[in-house]
Amino acid sequence: MQAVWCRYCGWAAAGVLLSLPFLVPVVWFLVLPGLMVFLYCVQYAETERERFLGGYSVGIMHAMSGLAAIWHVYPLVVFGMAPSIGQVFIIAVLWMLFAASIGIGTAILAHLWNQAPSRGWYWLLFPFGLVLSEALGSIGFSLFTLGFGNGLNAYFSFGYVGLALAETDYLLAFARFGGVYALTFVAGTIAVLSYLTMFRQYPRVVTLGWLVVCAGVVMVQFMGGEYQPQQQSVLVVETYFDSALLNQPSGEDTKAHALTESVEAALAQPERTILLPEDSRLVNSFLSPEDALAWVVAERGHAPVQLIDSGRYDLPTGQVILRAHIFDTATNQVYLTDKQYLAPFGEYIPLTFLVLFASIEQLIEYAIMPGITYEPGPSTRYIAAPSHTPAVLFCMESVSTVGVRRALHTNPAPYVVHPTSHAWFHSHQFLQPNLERMLRVQAVWGRVPIISAGNMNPSQLYLPDGSILTTEPIEQHQYWSLKRFSF
Repeated sequence: MQAVWCRYCGWAAAGVLLSLPFLVPVVWFLVLPGLMVFLYCVQYAETERERFLGGYSVGIMHAMSGLAAIWHVYPLVVFGMAPSIGQVFIIAVLWMLFAASIGIGTAILAHLWNQAPSRGWYWLLFPFGLVLSEALGSIGFSLFTLGFGNGLNAYFSFGYVGLALAETDYLLAFARFGGVYALTFVAGTIAVLSYLTMFRQYPRVVTLGWLVVCAGVVMVQFMGGEYQPQQQSVLVVETYFDSALLNQPSGEDTKAHALTESVEAALAQPERTILLPEDSRLVNSFLSPEDALAWVVAERGHAPVQLIDSGRYDLPTGQVILRAHIFDTATNQVYLTDKQYLAPFGEYIPLTFLVLFASIEQLIEYAIMPGITYEPGPSTRYIAAPSHTPAVLFCMESVSTVGVRRALHTNPAPYVVHPTSHAWFHSHQFLQPNLERMLRVQAVWGRVPIISAGNMNPSQLYLPDGSILTTEPIEQHQYWSLKRFSF
């Protein structure tokens, strides 16, 4: 009985060690002993059932830490509901169900112990299996969140082990070879070598493995070279419209007035690119995008500028999408690109949610109201846009493991702009550090600068060398500020 409880404590310890780096970024290195404890539990589990359920429990705990930011949406003021124990229950259930859908990948990774031809093959293939298990977890999440705004995919990256390694520049450099997948592979490799070293197994092979890892760490520090500035300058409008303001009767009018004021101030600056946060909806203040372009031209004068706005857009077909409008005064054109990777609950309601919570009338009414459920839009590629036009990475598309690479594949560009809005969240304690890791990794992998413009979250510049830059506002008001980023 004592041995059984020791093994159960081992599974729990693995889950805790793998979870803490996503709650407390400074202890990022704990993912390595976490993987080592996981390997120990896998090796010494007495039954296949224990191995599968133990791995599943580790995966669930790990996923719950990656998704901890979900608690910062409480209270759900966007639903017009007062804070209540019912909301806490809903968030808790969704949190656990999300984690359960993701954790299945770790269960499969543990189950593979008996499927490997030998122990040696399991150790050799573990880094590959770790990458595969995280992809399977992402597929599980996409299955649970299937809906009009989401299909089957393997992109959801909250809680990926490799993201913890983004906290150290020495290991972050490996992201050049495969983004977060490469970092997860490196984490798995170091964990296996450490485990085998501790238990003195395969000494010659392990020594060779350590030599390869050390040589790789040294080599990648020199392969990328220093970042060469592009002599670009982007003016970011950072806004402060929280969900409480927007739910007031005069909230939208207050937002529209403040946004127009901020854009007028931005157009008076010399920058050729101006970026607004996601869902700013400047275009909604005009009869059409062409009228908005005419206003931008009149306000700007003769100096060329590209103004990037985004938000809800209703197509004549009745489809509701999230669209970015790029108003270019030099060509007198409006270039379009639509969001393809949508966030469940914020932008569409998964079908499973409608089944699970069919008895909660207020939520269902919210879900089926006309125009609430967004869909991926039809426009993805710019048509005849100038070569200096940036690619657009919408809010939460950074969660996709290949978000930046897909944006650049669709619209090759010298840099990426990232309009965001965290109006739903009442705190950034868990969300912001994890999103920063994702953007650092994608900037390194894509080898392009990424400039974010935030509503209720900080605007930042992510460089291809992995550095994150912030700047002080050049103009500050109650609901907005202007920030200049040069790179």
